[in-house]
Amino acid sequence: MKTVQDIMRENNSLANVERFNAMQKWDYKRKVAHAQEMAEAFYSWAREHGKNVHLSVGGLDSITLHYFLESIGLPVTCISCSSLEGRGVQEVHKRIAQEMSAEYKDWMGDGEAPAFVFLKPLKSKVQILQECGWPVISKEKAGKIALLQNPTQKKTPQFDTLLSQAKRASMAVFAKVPA
Repeated sequence: MKTVQDIMRENNSLANVERFNAMQKWDYKRKVAHAQEMAEAFYSWAREHGKNVHLSVGGLDSITLHYFLESIGLPVTCISCSSLEGRGVQEVHKRIAQEMSAEYKDWMGDGEAPAFVFLKPLKSKVQILQECGWPVISKEKAGKIALLQNPTQKKTPQFDTLLSQAKRASMAVFAKVPA
């Protein structure tokens, strides 16, 4: 039986790990430029092949990506199944949908105007929890979620750190930083 190390050698995974580690050391501007280059390349490839693109929107990471793509001129349709999320996330998604509706009202670009599409799941969140149990998340992630949902004066430094990690400018629309 092959070990993980054997498989990694066969797939040249160590080179990918080394490349990733090198990229983590880049300064912020270089990381943003690289992200823009990758996004534009993917968007162009999709268009050249007659494909559409969309963004599956759930939490902070995908919402930040949505605003990043818009900021570099690559608006894409957002797809959400937020009825399974907490009310706060649902409200954020509704606000983004309203923004997009106003922003692209007079769309003159290729194809249909980007929109925010809400999908309805086959089962409610309560049914999923009853039938499948609770989702598995890390203690670290659970702690961050709890902090963002319940900020206090005492927790403001950690709250600010989390916000800066997700780029405050992208999140200003839906997160209020405690004074």
